[in-house]
Amino acid sequence: MHPMLAKAEAQLRLELKAADYITHPGENGRAREEAVRRFLRIIVPPAFGIDTGFVTDVHGSVSCQVDIVIYRLHYHPVFEIAGVKHFMVESVAAVIENKASIRSREVFEKAFNNIVSVKKLDRTGGGNNRFVMDFHGGGELITLNNPQHQIFGAIIAQESLSEETLLSEWQSHCTNHSVHHYPNTYVDLDKFVLLYLNEEQKICLYPEQANSFAITAPHIVGNRPLLDFVHLLANRLRTAGTIDYDVTRYFPLSSGHRANSRRFLQPQTNYSLERNGD
Repeated sequence: MHPMLAKAEAQLRLELKAADYITHPGENGRAREEAVRRFLRIIVPPAFGIDTGFVTDVHGSVSCQVDIVIYRLHYHPVFEIAGVKHFMVESVAAVIENKASIRSREVFEKAFNNIVSVKKLDRTGGGNNRFVMDFHGGGELITLNNPQHQIFGAIIAQESLSEETLLSEWQSHCTNHSVHHYPNTYVDLDKFVLLYLNEEQKICLYPEQANSFAITAPHIVGNRPLLDFVHLLANRLRTAGTIDYDVTRYFPLSSGHRANSRRFLQPQTNYSLERNGD
């Protein structure tokens, strides 16, 4: 392990332990969630922002509120109303449900469905979005069936359901959704991480490429769930390209412009252009 990552992990452990002294459940949870955010800021590249809020697409669909949204900076607008942020689905690289405790099926179901609500949004912009190569577009077309074009989704908890119950609940919830909408992993910070496996029983990042899933053995020496999660997230962000968005879908011209631009303009504003010689 790189020494800087080791120090960051140790600091997170100290902050989580300190949060035990906060007796108010709501404030205790917020303190733990903020500690995880600070840790993520160390490993997430500066090209990405980390915040909380909702995700939206060109159709006006909106996700559930997500604890952590990791989104690309300096290209896509962020819609903010009264301090509540809505991120374009094209800008979002990863979403994380960050819970102090998931000890009931109800809390697990809400976290799972929050991730699904983001993954269901249309990143293709109605089939027109592409990766950015330059300011004129021309990159690879975004498709629904390419797992590398989808948003990475994870659930993190410090306290979890039992391993057996979690595996059962995960399988049950997966049967109710498309494989494209499954969360990519679940992390119990102290015990285990849920991973997908392909036919060769090798770890794979994308559920579409897997035929099974399992959790790491909690009691094996050297088991470090947080580091496993860092590996998965860093690998996804490393390959996450910038996706263009359709300006006319998010910011359309008014109907008068679209219908008949000549009739929309007043005659007295119609001046001829005088050009100098080249």
